[in-house]
Amino acid sequence: METMKTEGWRVTSRFRLAWIVGCLALAGCSEALDNGPLLQYVESERLAVDLKDKPKLREKVRTELAGLFGPDPRHIRVPEGSGLPGYGNGLSYYGNLLANRREIDEDGRKVIRTIKISHTVVPGDPPVVERVEGGYALYRRHCLHCHGVSGAGDGPTAPFLYPRPRDYRKGLFKFTSTPLGEKPTREDLRKTIRNGLHGTSMPAFEAQMTPFEIEQVVDYMIFLSMRGETELALIDEATLADDSDPEALSADVVADLAHAIFAKWKRAESVVMNPPVPRTKSDRESILRGRHLFLGGTIKNAQGLDVKIDCVSCHGPQALGNGPSFVAQDVFNAVVFNGRISRHFKLTSGELEILQTLTDLEGRGAEHEASPEEHASEGAKAEGAAARPPTLENLIAALRKNLGVTPKDDLATLKGKMGYREEPGRRASSFERVVESQLEDLETKALVSRSFGFHGTLYHASIDRKTGELWNNSLDEWDLPLRPANLNRGVYKGGRRPIDIYWRIAKGIDGAKMPGHFPALEPERIWDVVNFVLALPYEPTLLEEATLPGAVPVPPASAVARR
Repeated sequence: METMKTEGWRVTSRFRLAWIVGCLALAGCSEALDNGPLLQYVESERLAVDLKDKPKLREKVRTELAGLFGPDPRHIRVPEGSGLPGYGNGLSYYGNLLANRREIDEDGRKVIRTIKISHTVVPGDPPVVERVEGGYALYRRHCLHCHGVSGAGDGPTAPFLYPRPRDYRKGLFKFTSTPLGEKPTREDLRKTIRNGLHGTSMPAFEAQMTPFEIEQVVDYMIFLSMRGETELALIDEATLADDSDPEALSADVVADLAHAIFAKWKRAESVVMNPPVPRTKSDRESILRGRHLFLGGTIKNAQGLDVKIDCVSCHGPQALGNGPSFVAQDVFNAVVFNGRISRHFKLTSGELEILQTLTDLEGRGAEHEASPEEHASEGAKAEGAAARPPTLENLIAALRKNLGVTPKDDLATLKGKMGYREEPGRRASSFERVVESQLEDLETKALVSRSFGFHGTLYHASIDRKTGELWNNSLDEWDLPLRPANLNRGVYKGGRRPIDIYWRIAKGIDGAKMPGHFPALEPERIWDVVNFVLALPYEPTLLEEATLPGAVPVPPASAVARR
């Protein structure tokens, strides 16, 4: 067995490559697979992009990250001051372990020891000694196939899921009991693992893991999040430094960056947004007040000031999740569920320009399809908009004109004008190849289609630039597609308890477009909205006559009660 000097806990496990693809993609891998290649953390894409011209600092980021957290998952290091098990508290927190093996000093030698625990299963019976499967071993079995080795949400099953598995590296978690920008509590993470996220592919693990195993997975999730956020902080710091400066990313700077992240996790338990008042009774008056607020109606607060919230712009007047702030459902479905997997959902500036240029060349304009008369009129112009979808040659010529591309522009300038995103294995050597590459990406997203005619391949855009920009605004902090909840279904990803809904309304959802409404909205009124939301699936007539803001009359109780 290979050995390596480490601090804190050490994980030792190896996989067979064939099982990584097959086993992980189906149901996760067991710890029995212990003699294959070493899994490696996946680096942030920003390391190569942001520090492409700073090789020394790029390597320094790698070195410092490995020094803090270990070079790979099999050799975990617990950073001092992180609050994770391994420094100062030994095994005192029952089951709270990152790994199932550790390296210890014994007579001057480094020895690998398997972690065991002794506990009582039945009162009065002798204690049972069991080997501990640590957080990494449990994560590898249950979580890695979706969330990936680094917690980047890039496991082998991830591309086939909607919504995509969470990427922990930004330190953002959607469904928490703490204010926006704060870390989740252990109970927040524990609840997600135990109960899953309704309406997503995140399952409930309560029946598959014991409580102390869940605690170990919570620790490992926090470990991955700390590691990922520290990596991003180091990259941010390195982008501001000189690659030739030997003092760049000094030990003190690295320690300060890491401990600032650790401090956020440590204070999470002390900033929980518990409601200051008990839940308002869910009677007819409360439900109607909640409906009034949901539809954009104003209500006076304790200071006599008018207060209102905006729910319909996202959720829509019937709470179907089709508000005007988000792209239409058919466009969303075409991109997300068209059967082809897109690597990136955000449209570049060049892709937006392609969509509008195709729209203009077809003579459709930004608002409507051109009539036959309009097509005939345009066709009379020497170089007017085409009466049919344009060819690649037409498109490239129009893009050159619209973007002011000249023969003097070098390749870097051309890529900049198109917002071209260089990726491994995909390099464009000319303006034409940049356009073709972005057309391929738009086809993958089902936003551009092609057909064949006498003049060659024809291209058709299904949306224009304005809709493309709305699509970009419909993405979350991970640049993944968002869809407001259809509240009529009674499916709530973060939990359906009244307190869960209270937290969503009061504090919002981290990383999403859902804002927090406390303290602008008083707790009593937040409970009114909670009562309305929970009543809606059982009383579909609550919003049957609702429209977008304008006149939003509150119906009488008798009408609301009618089913």
